[in-house]
Amino acid sequence: MIDRVSNFARLRQRSIVFVLACLTTTASAQSPQFGGKNRDFITQRASVSAQWPGGKPTQLWSRDLGDGYSGIAVEKGRLFTMYRKGGDEFVVALDAETGETIWEFKYASPIPEGVVDQFGNGPNATPLVDRTRVFTLGAYGHVHCLRKSDGKFLWSEQAADRLGARPAGFAYSASPIMYKDRILILLGSEGGEVASGILCYHYRTGTLLWARQNYAPIYASPIIINVAGQDQLVVVEPTSVVGLNPLSGQPYWEYPFQNEQKTNCAMPVWDSRSRTLFVSSAYGKGSVGLRLKRNAAGDTGVEELWSNKKIQVHHGATVLVDGYVYASSGSFGPAFVSAINLQTGKIAFRQRGFAKANIIYGDGKLILLDEDGKLAIASASPDGFSPTAQAQILEKTAWTAPTLVGNRLYLRDRKKIIALDVGPPPPPPERRGGRKTNKKEHS
Repeated sequence: MIDRVSNFARLRQRSIVFVLACLTTTASAQSPQFGGKNRDFITQRASVSAQWPGGKPTQLWSRDLGDGYSGIAVEKGRLFTMYRKGGDEFVVALDAETGETIWEFKYASPIPEGVVDQFGNGPNATPLVDRTRVFTLGAYGHVHCLRKSDGKFLWSEQAADRLGARPAGFAYSASPIMYKDRILILLGSEGGEVASGILCYHYRTGTLLWARQNYAPIYASPIIINVAGQDQLVVVEPTSVVGLNPLSGQPYWEYPFQNEQKTNCAMPVWDSRSRTLFVSSAYGKGSVGLRLKRNAAGDTGVEELWSNKKIQVHHGATVLVDGYVYASSGSFGPAFVSAINLQTGKIAFRQRGFAKANIIYGDGKLILLDEDGKLAIASASPDGFSPTAQAQILEKTAWTAPTLVGNRLYLRDRKKIIALDVGPPPPPPERRGGRKTNKKEHS
């Protein structure tokens, strides 16, 4: 009898430890903005299985959602994203465990004349979540701040109307970014006739602190980097890459970067160790590696380390792992899963097999979701992209970058949003060893 009790206790303890480990992994890793905590599409504490029993990852839930490409922010058991129905846009908070709506906030967002609706009308930007608030940018310039707990309206502005800007032809797409007590919003105007491509709001009051830089519509989301002790806002605008003072909007440096369509969409990638910036674009432009240095006077210089036209990232997520940038290269033609050495620009591999895709990283693995809805897992290696698991999960067009939190992967296409468990399966129950006994021997 004692053996049976002790075995049961060990099994129960092991089960509790396993469950707690799963809960800790899921709860401890958050993704409060586009690209995750560090805006680099890397989840530090993740649990990702290399293979899926039965050929597909475990689906936890799936539900309908309106149109749009807005990414999924995750914070304390809630998902935050945006969608469109007709002439309205919605900000929604969902229960991460069930997918059920906790709250949603609706506002009118009529589609302006002259915009391109071939790929939908957004919203495209991912919500930004802080401790108590959610900040969003709508497809045509609506900026909102809502209370995180219940979606209560706090402040808003139709920024494009205030500036007299003509909205982006493919809808505004740059996700908001926070710096200290400020929310930075990237807009721009068709024709570039307003000198207010970037706006800075006080996060709590919504006061517009400044609006600067005369840009055409900006599609690429910005990042904050630090160059020798100086914080810089890096913006890939339609004709150049610029480094700005995030407190004032004043420029530090500029590097010409223009493709044949004047449409740069991919977020840059920053390597803080080597102070190297990876910037890429489609439409015939390619990629560059830029080294940033500050001189004795405090000015930032830009050195082009290399350029390569064979790697052209249209708008998908890219990741930097162990000195290599992993990306999907291609726009509306053939696409190549690629790896390129950040310091030399030398291509490690370019291979077909997937449509244009987003690539993120966690637990030593690359997670790829292509625009046709195919999901794949592979080790991060410059030797090639060799999937250990792949399956059809979504429908075309799946342009939204996946969000990985612990062992949970959240995906959406233009119709629905789903949650997957991509972690390893639980261990099998422990079998009680020893020879068979009868009841009399235990009595």
